[in-house]
Amino acid sequence: MNENIKCPKCGYPIAENNHRYYCSNKACDFSIVKVLCGKRITKSQIKILCTGGRTAVIKNMISKSGSHFDAALSYNKTAGKIEFVFE
Repeated sequence: MNENIKCPKCGYPIAENNHRYYCSNKACDFSIVKVLCGKRITKSQIKILCTGGRTAVIKNMISKSGSHFDAALSYNKTAGKIEFVFE
């Protein structure tokens, strides 16, 4: 990844492959899938998440049951996971 995005857990650079963004530190388990609920997560959204921010609302995401919903994303550093933010 040519952006200078740091892992929110350990500070190492974020790398990417075809399916996910992940921490380049092998000892760190931080990763985010590139397609979440049917929507592609962009590098700019990853940068927002990794710096403690919240993305803009992403429209028409698809739940496991197949229903559509709108939500922003944020990274919960304490829980170590991406969370949906419903408004």
